[in-house]
Amino acid sequence: MHLANVVVPCFTLGHGCHLDWTAISAIGGWLGAAAALGAALVALHLAGSERKNRAAQQVAANKFAMLALWPRLHRAQGDLGKIGHVMDKDGDAPDAGARDELLLLIDSLEAELKAISALGVSLDTAPSERLAAAVSIAGYVARQARRIAAPENLKMLQMLWYAPAVRKSWADDARTAVAQLLTFASEAERVVNAVSGRVAPTYRDSK
Repeated sequence: MHLANVVVPCFTLGHGCHLDWTAISAIGGWLGAAAALGAALVALHLAGSERKNRAAQQVAANKFAMLALWPRLHRAQGDLGKIGHVMDKDGDAPDAGARDELLLLIDSLEAELKAISALGVSLDTAPSERLAAAVSIAGYVARQARRIAAPENLKMLQMLWYAPAVRKSWADDARTAVAQLLTFASEAERVVNAVSGRVAPTYRDSK
C-alpha cells in the first residue's frame, strides 16, 4: 500500500475505505524514532557546548591564577632558601637575635604558602598537584625550622641543633621545594609576559 493511501486513504469510512493500521502504526514508530534521534542530537550539541564553555572557563582560571602566583612564588622561594641556609649551617646554635630573624622568615613563608595554596586550587589537576606537593614540602620545612626559631626551651634547641643529620635533611628538603617553586614561577612568568607583553631580562653582559 502506498504511503498516501495509508495517511489519507479516504474521507469517510465505508466499504471502499480500508485502513492499514499496521502501516499507520509503523509510521508512528518512525516518527517517534525520528523525534528521539533529534532529541539525542540536540542533547549532544548542548553537551558539546557545555564542555567547550567549561574548557574556556578553565583556561581563564589558569591564566588568572598564574598571574597572581608569580610574585608570591618568588617571595616564597626566597624565604625558603634563607631558611634552608640557616638549617645547613655548622657551628653553634643561633642566638636569640638570629632566631627572631628566622621566625620572621618562617611567618612570611607560611603566609605566602597559604595564599599560594588558595590560588592553586583554580589550576588544572596536574599543575595543581605539582604545586600542592611543593607547598607541602615547604610547609614541612617551615614547621621544623620553627622548632629551632621558637624552641620549647634551650635544651630542646641544643638537641635539635646538634643533630646535624636531621637538621641538614631539612635543608635538603628546602632545596627541593625551592627548585620546584622556581620551576613553577618560571611557568607563571611566561603567562605574565604573554599577557602583559613584558620582555624578560636575559641578564647577559652587554657588550
